Amino acid sequence: ATGRLGCTAPFPTLPLMVQVSTPLLGGTGPRSRSFTRNVAATVAGVCLVAALGLILVSTRQLGSPSFLEALESQDDGTYLAAMSKGEDGTGFMQKLQNVWFVMSNKGDTKVAKEAQALAVQLQTADFPHTVKHDTNSEVNPCEDFYEFACGGWTARNHDSIPKSQTSWALSWDAAQLDIQEKMVTLLEKDEGPSGHFYRSCKDTALIEKEGAKPLAPWFKVIDSIENKEESLRSVIVSLNKANLDMFFSWYIDTDSHNNQQNAFFLTQSDTSLPDPSYYTEDTPEMVEHRAVFVERMGHFFKLVGRPDPEAEAKLVMDFETKLSAILDDRTTAYKEHAAVTSWAEVAEMAPGFDWKAWQTQLAACTETFNGIPKFCENDHDSIMAVGTPEGKPLYMRNK
Repeated sequence: ATGRLGCTAPFPTLPLMVQVSTPLLGGTGPRSRSFTRNVAATVAGVCLVAALGLILVSTRQLGSPSFLEALESQDDGTYLAAMSKGEDGTGFMQKLQNVWFVMSNKGDTKVAKEAQALAVQLQTADFPHTVKHDTNSEVNPCEDFYEFACGGWTARNHDSIPKSQTSWALSWDAAQLDIQEKMVTLLEKDEGPSGHFYRSCKDTALIEKEGAKPLAPWFKVIDSIENKEESLRSVIVSLNKANLDMFFSWYIDTDSHNNQQNAFFLTQSDTSLPDPSYYTEDTPEMVEHRAVFVERMGHFFKLVGRPDPEAEAKLVMDFETKLSAILDDRTTAYKEHAAVTSWAEVAEMAPGFDWKAWQTQLAACTETFNGIPKFCENDHDSIMAVGTPEGKPLYMRNK
């Protein structure tokens, strides 16, 4: 047991010797085999306790290699994990817990963490390498389970998140990339509307020739705003029908309380930059993000021939900064569940906007402002019925 655990390897002068007579280990008597197992288990337990005691001293006084490192280098994870199971294992783990408790209360955090980490190492020794590699054994799973389970992965990958993204998930990103590659293969051969749209985006020669002309209808409808009431609302509806959110967002999805039907959802809008912190934090990184955003917006406005590109870029930044101040942060927005509401409650929360008129205009089947063929023939009665007993329910998130 001593050689298997490597107790003598890091401590050559370890004064622990176990002598057993030959008949005891190799005898043929009826009690020799079970008695031998008991002795072996006792020796293993004594060895681990002695090793722990020595490591608590040596790590502080002699600078000897940590016993945790010795454990980490063992190949037989299953054997080590077995040391934390069964009656003997439970007793040993209790001793480690006692060491952690006493040393924590004495203020000796180094020793307490050593005992805690040793217990975690033993209990996770038979985890698959890919799983164990992603954990953080220095953290007590009872205090911060997420850091214990994912801390190793986070430490290795934190600085590799692309600057253009606020988060990164290898599994999901890889799946999304695989789907995109398959979609591209299909779109390149498709002769329907989808294929034509895709190939038009790749026709860089035509794009350069057209310049800003395709964007002219969009700027025209925006520049048509004359007041904050009917004029602004009409433009918002036109952009909503073109799949653009203005000031708030809306969508149709599965009913949160009845998956047999859809529901109409209202929620907060979004900003150009990924998160409100990009507008509010004054760290060098965020300041740089804002400066680059204003410069890029100004360059865009210049390319499309706007009369005062720099001023319009700053106007966009000022508006989005004010908007970000009233938005929930990404984490809160993601966690919040939608709640059933009514148009009367929505109107009470935002009385400066005519929500009934917006709903009516949204439901109307109208010609598009940018020349794209309309996809409807009649008004959408189901939209008009939202929030009524006869229609689909109305939900709101991020109140």
